Parts: sequence; structure tokens; C-alpha cells
Amino acid sequence: MDFSFSERDLAFQREAREWLQANTPREWRKSHTWSRSEDPLWVEIARPWQRRLYEGGWAGISWPVEEGGRGATVIERWLFEEEMDRVGAPRPIGSSGAIDLIGPAILRHGAPALRQRFVKRLLAADDIWCQGFSEPGAGSDLAGLQAKAMKDGEEWIVNGQKVWTSGGQIADMGMLIARTDADVPKHQGITYFGVDMHQEGIDVRPLKEMTGRAMFNEVFMSDVRVPDAWVIGGLN
Repeated sequence: MDFSFSERDLAFQREAREWLQANTPREWRKSHTWSRSEDPLWVEIARPWQRRLYEGGWAGISWPVEEGGRGATVIERWLFEEEMDRVGAPRPIGSSGAIDLIGPAILRHGAPALRQRFVKRLLAADDIWCQGFSEPGAGSDLAGLQAKAMKDGEEWIVNGQKVWTSGGQIADMGMLIARTDADVPKHQGITYFGVDMHQEGIDVRPLKEMTGRAMFNEVFMSDVRVPDAWVIGGLN
């Protein structure tokens, strides 16, 4: 079995190396490769850096070209991240949760209007996103989900609590799962929403770790309003 890189792989690597060397500000290199959302300096650097990656076509390199990506293979993405480390480029602010998980979910399951509303802003870091899955006493087991959303005209009113929300304290938007039908089996009746994290009724409280870091957060929601149009993947 041949484990060597193909000519296409090597050409991609050269292109990535040249772009990163030309576009990574020298004052950001080496000492700013961390990804700590509680560090104001990292946030100050990482958002404009992701925007620069987006403008260069490197922010969502595994995404389809028509959605702002580059259509890169797994190997090409790995090579790009190797080159980022080689030049000492900072990690973009939405590199894992937003670009790898949230964006693809919207691309696959979101209505066209939602894709138009959210995807470009997510990829360019105009909006920073977080994920609202885990809850106290439930972890990631959705059968134990307690956050509830009740329909009110063209909106949903959400009450509940999330925990271990990475980057919640800097997020503009969040992906929220909440129970919308309590009369069906517990792994059903759950809906996936986009939610504005800046609105009244959302209280984000950092969870300080024994290391002194506070990357994770608790998120308390009290009568939070979500447009019905922001349901992703269909009701329940």
C-alpha cells in the first residue's frame, strides 16, 4: 500500500504554505496559537483571522465550493492544519464547533432562507456560534432533556439550562435543542433551533476550572424568544 502523498496533495500543500506565509501577520505568529475563548487577546486576534481565511477561501476548506469552501479532501485539510502550525498561525475562532458541526448541520438541514441568513456570517466569523446540548443531570443523553420551547404565534418561548457550553461567553448565536412535545417518547419531540445569544433572558456564567481557565459555561434561559423561522431540520 502506498502511503505517499499524491501530486495533487503536494500542490495543495505548497499553495497553502505560500498563502499562510504571505497572509499570517507576523505579530500573531507562534505566541498566539492558543484557542482560549476566555482570553480577550485571543478573541481580538481570532475573529479577524478567520475573516481573512474566509476571504482567501481557506475558512471552511472541507465545505462545498458553492457554499464558500474549497472542497478539500481529508488529507488536504490535514495538510493545511499542518501548515498553520508550521507558520504559527492562530486557530480561527470558529474552527471546530461552528465550521465542523453547526455550519454543516445548517447546510444539510436548514431551509434556504436560513442558509442564506446564517452560513456566510458563520464562515466569516461575523457571528460566533456556540452549541446548547448538554444539561445538568442529563449530559448528552437527549432522553433527559429538560429545556422546553412553547409556541407563541410566530415565535417559541424557551426556558431551561445548558452546561459545558464552550465559548458561550463570546457567542453571538447558539444552536439550541429544546423539548417541543412532552407527550411522545423521550428521544422524540425535540427541536433544533438557532438562537440569538445577545437577547434579554439569556444569562451566561463561566465555569472556572482548577487550571484557572473558564472555557466552559452554564447558560440559563428565561422566556427566551426564538423565531419559528429559525427551526432547523423540522419540528420535533
